[in-house]
Amino acid sequence: MGVIQKRGDNYRVLIRKAGMPSISKTFPKKALAQAFMVETEANIAKGHYREDKTSLGWCIDQYVKEYGPFDRDKDEKLTTLRKDLGQKTLKELDSSALISYANYLSKSGVKGFRKPSTVKGFMVRLGQTLKVAEAAFDCKPKLDDFDKAMIFLKGQKVIGTSDERERRTTDDEIARVLSFAKTSLPLQDLVRFQVVTAMRRGETLSLLWKELGDDGKTIGIWRKHPDQGKRYVRVPLLPEAVALIQKQSKVSERIFPYTPVSISSAWKRAVAAAGVEDLRWHDLRHEGCSRLFEMGLDIMTVALFSGHRDMNMLRRYTHLNAKTVLESLEPQLADPDTSGPSANLVVGPWSASGAGTS
Repeated sequence: MGVIQKRGDNYRVLIRKAGMPSISKTFPKKALAQAFMVETEANIAKGHYREDKTSLGWCIDQYVKEYGPFDRDKDEKLTTLRKDLGQKTLKELDSSALISYANYLSKSGVKGFRKPSTVKGFMVRLGQTLKVAEAAFDCKPKLDDFDKAMIFLKGQKVIGTSDERERRTTDDEIARVLSFAKTSLPLQDLVRFQVVTAMRRGETLSLLWKELGDDGKTIGIWRKHPDQGKRYVRVPLLPEAVALIQKQSKVSERIFPYTPVSISSAWKRAVAAAGVEDLRWHDLRHEGCSRLFEMGLDIMTVALFSGHRDMNMLRRYTHLNAKTVLESLEPQLADPDTSGPSANLVVGPWSASGAGTS
């Protein structure tokens, strides 16, 4: 099926098979040509060899058209992939091209580099697109090459998982940041609500007045689900969360009618003005999970508040303060007959003796 032809100082591999275009590639050494021919013929026999001239840009466009819209992160990554690789054909996206692109991503961030976890995010979105193109659009991406590239990139630490973030947020830090907040947004209410509910920012901003329970102590929301996309659940609200909701004006169907960008901008400005190092909005969710555990709640109950489906991921979000855990256990330690978590489930507002303080 394949032959190796001597062309000057090089060796050309030519493989022909009925029903598919000829495959031709030139190598400087005969051993390399021989290895390529053997591997390619084996892949053809297994049905794994792919030569497709469809552009990645077309695949991304079809993916978005048929299965979108997607969340902001996925949409932004697909847009970047479309811009960078859209003109490439699936035939051209072999392991070498994929490795080169990943290396480019790692060196082209805002500060001249991207973290391995960020690069992995882009490559995972690319892999998802290639798999959809094969399954749904009858295309022939080189998925074997993609898998080989990912293994190599992991070994080279170009891609990797994000580092576990262990930072706790103290009441004093939050109070400091809020004292520097210059915005018309009710930033203090939003910050307190994030901590006492441990919700995702998008969940908080999507809360509707009509989903509030008759007694105001539960609320219905749509949450991420690994198999179902999103799933409707009812979430319990601690007393302080109830009070914060009741404090809001009914000017919209949403309880907090603000945009993620406006909140993020106001928070970043306040953090910078306060001189607090390495404090992110998402850290408030981490802090909320940790405080719920410190109040004595079990992991399944905390997951009901936070919406985590993966208990290992919930563990990564949680960093307990040993002193606070002991304080929450004092009633049980003083009275062995007392069982269950502490009855005091109110968090905050930002007292110096509250959970999460240094």
